[in-house]
Amino acid sequence: MRKILLVLTFLMVVDHFLIGQTTAKVEAKVDTTEIRIGEQLNFTLQLKTDSLSLVEFPANPNFSSFEILEQSPLDTIRAQDHYTFTKKYALIQFDSGNFIIPQQAVFVNGFVQVSDSIPIRVNTVVVDTLEQKMYDIKPIIDLGRNYDQLIRILLYVLLGLFVLGGIINMYFFREKQKKLKELGLSPFEMALKDLKAIENQKLVLQKDYKVFYTELIYILRKYLDKEIQIDALESTSRELLAKLNQLQKDNTLSIHQELIANLEGTLDNADMVKFAQMRLDKEIAIKDKQFIQSVVIKIKEAIPEPSEEELKQNQAFQFLLNRKKKRQRIIFGLSSLVGIVLVALTVLMLIYGYYPVRDTILGYPTKKMMHSDWIQSQYGSPPVSLMTPQVLIRQKSSKKDQSIFEFGTVGYRFYIGLQFSPFDQTDPTNQAQDSIGQLSGEVFVKKVADEIQRMGGTNIFIDGQQVTLPKGDQAISIEGRFDYTPINEIRESRYDFTVILVLLEGREIELKLIYPTDDRYASKIKDRIVEGIEIITEL
Repeated sequence: MRKILLVLTFLMVVDHFLIGQTTAKVEAKVDTTEIRIGEQLNFTLQLKTDSLSLVEFPANPNFSSFEILEQSPLDTIRAQDHYTFTKKYALIQFDSGNFIIPQQAVFVNGFVQVSDSIPIRVNTVVVDTLEQKMYDIKPIIDLGRNYDQLIRILLYVLLGLFVLGGIINMYFFREKQKKLKELGLSPFEMALKDLKAIENQKLVLQKDYKVFYTELIYILRKYLDKEIQIDALESTSRELLAKLNQLQKDNTLSIHQELIANLEGTLDNADMVKFAQMRLDKEIAIKDKQFIQSVVIKIKEAIPEPSEEELKQNQAFQFLLNRKKKRQRIIFGLSSLVGIVLVALTVLMLIYGYYPVRDTILGYPTKKMMHSDWIQSQYGSPPVSLMTPQVLIRQKSSKKDQSIFEFGTVGYRFYIGLQFSPFDQTDPTNQAQDSIGQLSGEVFVKKVADEIQRMGGTNIFIDGQQVTLPKGDQAISIEGRFDYTPINEIRESRYDFTVILVLLEGREIELKLIYPTDDRYASKIKDRIVEGIEIITEL
């Protein structure tokens, strides 16, 4: 019977694996069979099998020449009598031609199930070089770094440090002043001050009495230690009384024996409260405080008058102490002034920005120029009215009937050049052209580029357009950038320029504005000059 059961069990297991082998089905599919180079292809591998099957997808699938961009986790969906396993892959191919996604193997209950292979066509991207417009390579454009956010954070941190430093400085200054003030007090004055400070202490619990007597006896010991130079702080109560008795016998300290006897009672009370946890009546504590005060007074009276030498030493000490106090006040005043200035600067920078405040304090050239009193003048013929930071100076010209007015030089913080020249009708490019509408912009662009090259500029980038000036006159405006090495300098710098050309009454009026690209205020100066251009046609 047992052998029959084993045979039946073996047959059921074999039957189960055979069913799993025959019912499992692998399917492979793609979203398209034709893609372009570099385009994503979505591949899906799906398996349907019974719920008891053991399924294993390949850990490193082989897609031949296709690269795997991304693969999703195994997705499992359960139906009534089977499971559906789905695995998705994103593929890509960077070569054109016909390719095949090879068969993919999936293990089901130890048996291999294989999907179909799929042919894929990868097309090239057609580029029409005849009809598509081609452009020149653009030059590198410098992008200025923006440190505004970093500077603002640093300013907030700096302001916090200033405030914290001011609080700490104030605390330590007060502590120093307190110590200096204490140094200026005599031991007698200091003892009376300390005794007055403890007279309002609350005496309710035993620990209150302990604190009270501890401070009371400490005041007495400190006074005796400094006033009569005995080691009172390190002595026990008995040792302290013995030292006072010895001073009284030696006639060094003229005090009555009765005073020492009464002091012994007060010291005993203090020891009982501190070490035996004894609690006395409040009246006794008050009387002990008053008695200690009388002891201080009587000992002060019993001390002989200081000698002339001691008085001189004391005066010298007071003189040095006063000098130290004065020096401390000066240091505190100066540090407070510096702190106030730094805090004010930090607040101003947070409100108006770091560079405007810094440039105002340091006198940044173009900022001073922008906020100076500008001058409006007329130049040349026909007259041109310009508003500029400084009057343009007439320069000598080698050409006949040409007038040149300048401010600054190229490589300077800001250059202004105004030139009046007769319109050259003999030039073939200028013949029959007596207005901006007739003048070719390309001719002017080439002319400006040649002038910048003769000046020493390189890597020139130009953008030209026809514009209308603020006063209604037609003009050609050329703007751009170039690299230039100023005189007495080694490194090249980047400069912006604006050139405006006006044709009027057979003459060319040309305005050049050149300034460093990284200057924060030069572009505002340029805009203000351009907005103020006026060609005077009627006098």
